[in-house]
Amino acid sequence: MYIDMVGMWVMAVLLGQVWGLFFTLEPKLERCVGVLLAGKKEFAGAYLFTGQDEQNVIARLKSPQGYILHQSQRGVKEGKFELESKEEGIYRLCFRSTDNTEKIISFELAAKEGRKDLEVVTDSELEPLTNGLRSMGRVFDLIYRNIHFYQLRERTHRDLTERTCDRILWSAVGKMASLGAICLVQIYILKSLFKAKAEQAV
Repeated sequence: MYIDMVGMWVMAVLLGQVWGLFFTLEPKLERCVGVLLAGKKEFAGAYLFTGQDEQNVIARLKSPQGYILHQSQRGVKEGKFELESKEEGIYRLCFRSTDNTEKIISFELAAKEGRKDLEVVTDSELEPLTNGLRSMGRVFDLIYRNIHFYQLRERTHRDLTERTCDRILWSAVGKMASLGAICLVQIYILKSLFKAKAEQAV
């Protein structure tokens, strides 16, 4: 019984996370998703509408006081924004369908990392990565030279093989022509001998 309750709780949490990525928007209804932000905090979002008449959806970003900070253009099915919060509170991203068909709404809404969070990697920490990339570049250069050498060798061997095949072909043609000429000469000589013997017999 306890295990079943834990499983249902985990399932509910996972479904909640999935709903945060996309959801079905019913006709003529407005649904909102909010994020709590402190003052002077950069945040960004993006959205995509799919379904029949997907361009008939309006997206609005509202401040904690209800002011519209961003609104999607008419007739578009996707958009994005990057803003900075001026006050602390819940910023809501709302979607509303303007027709009578359901839509699938996919979205992202999250606060950006601050500059202090981005400046955590020092030059000494980047040095192993730099050395690794440098050695990787040398390895790639060696691989490129080997590939170029094999391509050159293959091209040389191919040209040599083609020239050898041409020589063999012309040699065979010459031999066949010589054999044909010899056969014709032999036939002529034999014919002459038979003719001479026939005249002597008479």
